[in-house]
Amino acid sequence: MVGDERARVRRELRALEERVLELETLAVRALVLLTSTLLIVGSLVPMYAGSEEDRVPALRLGTAGFAILGSLDEAGDARGFAVTMEIVFLILLAGIVVAVGVGYQQWFLIGSRAVVRVAKTTTVVLWSGVAVVLLFTTEAAGDQKLGELGPGLWLYLPGTVLFTLATYRTGLQRLWNRDD
Repeated sequence: MVGDERARVRRELRALEERVLELETLAVRALVLLTSTLLIVGSLVPMYAGSEEDRVPALRLGTAGFAILGSLDEAGDARGFAVTMEIVFLILLAGIVVAVGVGYQQWFLIGSRAVVRVAKTTTVVLWSGVAVVLLFTTEAAGDQKLGELGPGLWLYLPGTVLFTLATYRTGLQRLWNRDD
């Protein structure tokens, strides 16, 4: 009788552990889906809504790095600031791609110390994206009326915050990095 009771309690405990694991997996996947969506959509919609007064087109993180040909003058010489910013935007685009790749690892709960290190480095790149967009907006407008920030920043910023939380919060990291 006592043995049957112990076996029943063990089965219930295993079932409870499986349900908790399933809920944790769902929580990680929801976080990854939301984070990746915010970062991808944030990079495709305008970060900076250029105006005719500014003579600067709308800025999208996803396409800004590929606009280097537009920064060449008639002689084929590149303007320094434009080339620098476009290289930075290419690095930011690579950071977004890596963040989505880390999200893929998180989705399938494939965590390791290497993935955590990559995620922490990517977090620095993503946060620099916020600073770069603000710097670009300030520099592009110059003394003229400053154009308005587009919706891209307001999507990219929460995606960056969620990615940072998933990377640095020990409790959240433990959900997807089961290597430790």
